[in-house]
Amino acid sequence: MRLKSEVSETEERKNAQIEEMRKKNEKAFTEIKNYYNDITLNNLAMISTLKEEIKSKDEKLERNEQLLVTVQVCWKIYFQQKMYLSIWNMILG
Repeated sequence: MRLKSEVSETEERKNAQIEEMRKKNEKAFTEIKNYYNDITLNNLAMISTLKEEIKSKDEKLERNEQLLVTVQVCWKIYFQQKMYLSIWNMILG
């Protein structure tokens, strides 16, 4: 009878320890899962922000390239007009 009681107590302690370890492992797993989910969410937000920045910079670059073409055309016209004026002044004078 005494042996049976000791075996039963030992089994209860074993089961309690197993349950305690299961709860600790479950808690640790949940913490790790939440940690990596937070990292993933932050990374996705950062990727989205960076994509928007790239799009904005690409649009700005395109506008700048268009302005550069416009400025180049204006300079070309300016120098042509300056040359015509010089020729005209030489003819007249």
